[in-house]
Amino acid sequence: MSETSGCTSPQRIRISWTQLSNHEYCKQKAVLIRQHKKSPTDNVRNFFHGTVCDRVMRAWLSEPDPTPGAMPGMVEDFIDLCAEELRAEESGVVLWKSRTDRAEMTEFCKTLVTRLEPMLVKWVLPFDYEPEYRFQVPIRVPYLDGTPAEIELVGGIDVLVRLPAYGSASDLPRWQAYDLKATANPDYVRKTLAQGIFYDLAILAGFGRAPDEFTFLLPMVEDRQFVAAGVTDADRRSMLARIVAVAHDRWRGDDAPKLDAAGCSWCPVRGACRKFSPRAVGAFTPVRASR
Repeated sequence: MSETSGCTSPQRIRISWTQLSNHEYCKQKAVLIRQHKKSPTDNVRNFFHGTVCDRVMRAWLSEPDPTPGAMPGMVEDFIDLCAEELRAEESGVVLWKSRTDRAEMTEFCKTLVTRLEPMLVKWVLPFDYEPEYRFQVPIRVPYLDGTPAEIELVGGIDVLVRLPAYGSASDLPRWQAYDLKATANPDYVRKTLAQGIFYDLAILAGFGRAPDEFTFLLPMVEDRQFVAAGVTDADRRSMLARIVAVAHDRWRGDDAPKLDAAGCSWCPVRGACRKFSPRAVGAFTPVRASR
């Protein structure tokens, strides 16, 4: 059933944090990315170091007995592996910025995972945990006419830790979630705190209990290497309202491109966007046809 206002019953849609943020930025971009319209030659270098560090952390935590000090030695293999996966999936390419860019990125990643290891040893390894915890959580929201409808929150949390309950046999397990950010910019986390709220809401919906904390790990930020999101009930209500707004737009079939052109020149789905299609800018009508 299509996501249009002509539906006789609501389609059960799925919303991830990335889809929500893309939709709020540009509805056309969001729908085209969901339809896998990204160019296979899109340069993903700006995000590649984060991908590599995530994969190294996940692989290390997935070992039966993680070896101390092993992560830096895994970096170069995962640079090759992640680049090959991008090519195989036709989801982007890595274009190095200079002759020394790969070596510089390699050292950045090795330094990051070296600083990351003590955090994982202290906060993750002593407990039950799952790296790259994938969730698919149904929640009820109002449909366009106000009747109850069900959607799904989907996504992946870098590390989800199960902590012991407080003591009573009836107590639910406690949760702690971690998200790794491969940045040296101390201001970056301010832009992504809402991601922690989205994941907090998903954990609450899935387990009946919000995490004790949702913490961003920032090993390369010198003066503040971790930040707790500090989610409140007001934050959760605000995030739920944003989720409902996205669901309503999708049920209505509202996928209009954003009006301004800021950021459009490097948008990964610009080639498929109707704002830049020939029909949108006018057909080619030469003054004089060639012979």
